[in-house]
Amino acid sequence: MADTDQNAKEVITSLQSGVPIEGSSTIFVAGRPAATEYGPSVSIVVEPIHEGTSTLDGIVEAEVLAAESVIPDYQVSSMVKTTVDGREATIIRSNGTVPEEGRWYFLSMITLVDKTIWVVVSSATLNDYVESENDLNAIVRSLRISN
Repeated sequence: MADTDQNAKEVITSLQSGVPIEGSSTIFVAGRPAATEYGPSVSIVVEPIHEGTSTLDGIVEAEVLAAESVIPDYQVSSMVKTTVDGREATIIRSNGTVPEEGRWYFLSMITLVDKTIWVVVSSATLNDYVESENDLNAIVRSLRISN
């Protein structure tokens, strides 16, 4: 966590100064400890726009393809276009089997700020997801970005 904290500070400083980030960076992670991860959990990831992709729809498609490459049985159950913090965003409900963890459920919000993709991901096992769905939905919609 100390490495994540230091990396987050550096990435946030870069974003605030307008310096483009070079790769995907986790700037926030919180959750209840589970077997090998945290669950339910919430994380915020920032990354530069993918080459050749400049629209939110294209970014969402690329993010889904990335998830499918990591979780072979990844399934999207819904995609909703919405507004978060005054910005166009897409919220994705999905699930898939995480190695050594079993089936997990994900609620992700993706938005674009300048040339940076912001992704808020909440994840939980089925029981935790059912119990926490309203809270997780409120969390992914609560992102506020200071300029």
